[in-house]
Amino acid sequence: MLLYPLPRRTRIALTGKDRQTLLHGFCTNEIKKLIPGQGCEAFITNIKARVLGHVFVAATEETLYLDTVPDQATTLMTHLDRYIITEDVQLADLSEQVSCYFATSASFEPQTQGHGVGAAPQLAPYAHAQMEIAGTPVFIQRLDWFQKPGYLMVVPVDAASNVVGALESQGLTLSTADQFDQDRIAAGFPLFGKDISDANLPQEVDRTELAISFKKGCYLGQEPIARLDALGHVNKILRRVVISGAGTESPVTLVDPQSQKEAGTLTSVAVPDGTGTSVGLGYLKTAFANPGTELVSSTGATAVVQ
Repeated sequence: MLLYPLPRRTRIALTGKDRQTLLHGFCTNEIKKLIPGQGCEAFITNIKARVLGHVFVAATEETLYLDTVPDQATTLMTHLDRYIITEDVQLADLSEQVSCYFATSASFEPQTQGHGVGAAPQLAPYAHAQMEIAGTPVFIQRLDWFQKPGYLMVVPVDAASNVVGALESQGLTLSTADQFDQDRIAAGFPLFGKDISDANLPQEVDRTELAISFKKGCYLGQEPIARLDALGHVNKILRRVVISGAGTESPVTLVDPQSQKEAGTLTSVAVPDGTGTSVGLGYLKTAFANPGTELVSSTGATAVVQ
């Protein structure tokens, strides 16, 4: 079981009695119905439905926590604060107070009590709880970023080394942030700032079933998103591709070998150890996005859509 450090991860807290109503009105997923212990994935969008953030939400009795990539606190808090008029909502940036880690395993249950590690909770996707590690309460949320059970751990920054030591004593192997990037690309998990930006519409990121509710009430950007849903497709969509040969760097242009038309661009590329191939994430025109489609990269390598 690997333990990946996630340096400088953004952590925002929303408190106040109107916190769920506010966030519900500015993101793509259902927030009002979340009960303590539950969570979800969502896009925060502007009025034109462009993505301003890709967040993971956790609800407690008194707080909504937003987790996302580094250096997003100012952007997201400024955006939300603009719409707080009379609502009882307070925003706080907790990013520098915590250290974040991501653990992967077929199950977290084998990490039983011992060496200061408390009993691991059974968690459904996006659910969260606290467990005690090295005498420290640690927030843990199940987030299956790598298409298998995964767990975000949020630790007080001054207790991080003790917590990591206790987890290593239970058989976890501390990995690196670079390895996290390699493995998340291989698994097809996009990051805001690398694979997602305000140039994208939510449906283009291909996480619609996970991050967009079409049953919730009105929210900022809903109309363009609903029109796209009615249309039935987007013009481009995020896809994972396997590229023959290693060493390819992003961005990479992909071309249809038959028509010689540009098919899309890769935003992230990884070279999994020992495979002799590269794996990329990027946006393909929908005409070239079907699994099994063969394309050619700007370096002349064959790229197969997954």
